[in-house]
This record gives sequence, C-alpha cells and structure tokens, in this order.
Amino acid sequence: MHLSGDRRHTTSINGPRPWCPVRWRAQYASIGLRHRLGFKKTLGCRNAIFAVRNVINYFNKRGSNVFMASLDASKAFDRVNHFKLYTLLMKRNIPMAFLNVVINWYSKMNVIVRWNNSLSAMMRVRSGIRQGGVLSPYLFNVYANVFLNNIAKRNVGCHIGHTCMACVMYADDMLLISASLAGLQELLNECVVTSNEICLKFNEKKIALYHYWPTPAHICCKCCAGWNAFNVGK
Repeated sequence: MHLSGDRRHTTSINGPRPWCPVRWRAQYASIGLRHRLGFKKTLGCRNAIFAVRNVINYFNKRGSNVFMASLDASKAFDRVNHFKLYTLLMKRNIPMAFLNVVINWYSKMNVIVRWNNSLSAMMRVRSGIRQGGVLSPYLFNVYANVFLNNIAKRNVGCHIGHTCMACVMYADDMLLISASLAGLQELLNECVVTSNEICLKFNEKKIALYHYWPTPAHICCKCCAGWNAFNVGK
C-alpha cells in the first residue's frame, strides 16, 4: 500500500480512484439543492456574498427595508442523524446500490474512549458524519437542504420574481432574509421546527441580526449582534 498519496495508484490511501463511483453518486444526490453554496464545485463564499448583496440592493432600490438573521449550526457534522439521512437519500431516488454502501459504512461506526491506561466498552455511533471524509460534504448538503425546502414552502421572506431568496446557506452557516420583521420571525420559527426535526441545534451566541434600509445616497446597515433572534418581533 502506498502511503505517500501517489494518485497514480488505486491502492493509495489518499488516491481518489477507489472512491470515484461512490463520490459521483453522492455529488449526483446534491444536484438541484436550493441555494446551497457550500461544498459545491465552482461555488464558494464569493458567490454567497454576491447573491446576498444583490438581494439587498434589489429591495433597497425599491424603497424596502431588509432584515436578516445569521445562524450558525453548532457541531453540524456531528449531529447528523443517520436514519434521517438514509430517508432523505431515498426521497432523492438514490440508487439502492449506493444507498446500501452508505448504510453499510455508517452502521459499522464504533468508538472506544481511552482514559489514561483504561479503555471503555465499544459504543455504537448513531449520529454524525466523518470530518474530512470524501462523501461528507455531499451528504451534509442533502441533509441541510431540508431547511431550504421547508422555508420555500412557507412562501415568506424575500422573493425575486418566482425565486425564493429568503434563505442562503454556505456550509453550516445560514442567512435568513426578509423585507419585514414579521416575515423574519416566521423564518426563524420555521428554522426552530426544522432543526428539532432533523436534530440540529443553532449556537445562540453566534446569532446576529441586521437591518438594511434605503437612503437617497447609500444603503445603511445596523448590526444588532447579541439580540435573541428567536424573540424578534414578539
């Protein structure tokens, strides 16, 4: 076995070839996800910033306020529920051969805790996807897309034409965008319900609220960091 990471050898520990068919299937599962700008080829933070700035400019130029809330999912990769992930993959009509491979991998995850010279009993891991894994970014995209689908169904927040721009996600960071505080509160309420449904939790210490309003000369912004975002508008 080559440990140097030589990509010419399919037996290399870091070589991508043995993973290519499975990785391609996982990438296929991520196609069509709404406004997921993290963990995608050719898309990055610049794209997310560009999208958000254009939404703000679009509404401010038409005399509308824009209210935003930034949310951060705490330990998002570690909280992914395996059974919920399998269900979401099946709903996306993933081939059973690929799904069986994923289930086989994650059903055999076990850990042992070492404390000084003592070892605990082996424990089954029922949640979390592997940090740095080849498939993990694609699987997390499918998992977190539940937020975007549920928000789009509520038909609240900022829309440009028939396109819902009420929520933009980059990796595990989420930005909610609304033209009113009441709409922002609805978006936050939906995020609370969905996070409980898929076992994710937001870090309240990292929540920040933003208010953009139009002026004749330029766009003004006020950051309300430290507010309890889940009580906005109440």
